[in-house]
Amino acid sequence: MYPHFVEVHPKNCETESGWTDSGVLVNIDHIVEVGEQYVNTTDMLFTVRETYEELKQLISDAGCCIQKADPRLDTSKPLTMEDLKGMIGEPVWDANSGRWYLVYEIVPDDYRDDVVSLRTSDGGCWYYDVSDLIAKPLYRMKRE
Repeated sequence: MYPHFVEVHPKNCETESGWTDSGVLVNIDHIVEVGEQYVNTTDMLFTVRETYEELKQLISDAGCCIQKADPRLDTSKPLTMEDLKGMIGEPVWDANSGRWYLVYEIVPDDYRDDVVSLRTSDGGCWYYDVSDLIAKPLYRMKRE
C-alpha cells in the first residue's frame, strides 16, 4: 500500500525552524489527532491555517477512512479500580492503544495499591494500577 499524504499550511511560520509559507506534506499514517487548526503527528504538532472540516476533507479525499468512535462504548465515564474489581472476565476498551482487553484478575501489590491484570486476545498480559487508569482510561460497553 502506498503512503497517503496531505498538504497542510503551517500558521505563524518561524524562519529559524526552516518553515516557509508554503505547504508541508504530512503522512496520514502518522496523524494521531486532528483538531480545529492543528494536526498532531507521531513526530510533531502542526498549527495550521486549515479548519477542522477542511482537514477532514483533505484526509477523506486522499482515500482514507476517518474512524469514528464505536457507538456501543460508554466513554462518558472512565472505569475506576472499584469498577474493574467487579468486571473479572468482561471486556474493556483502551482508547489510547485502540485495543480490547479482558479483565483477568486483581492482583495485590506490596509497593502500590491493587493492580488489575488485563489480557489480550493474542495472550499478552498488561498490568494497570490507579495512576495508569488516569493516564490511559479504560471503558466498557454501554449497558442496555
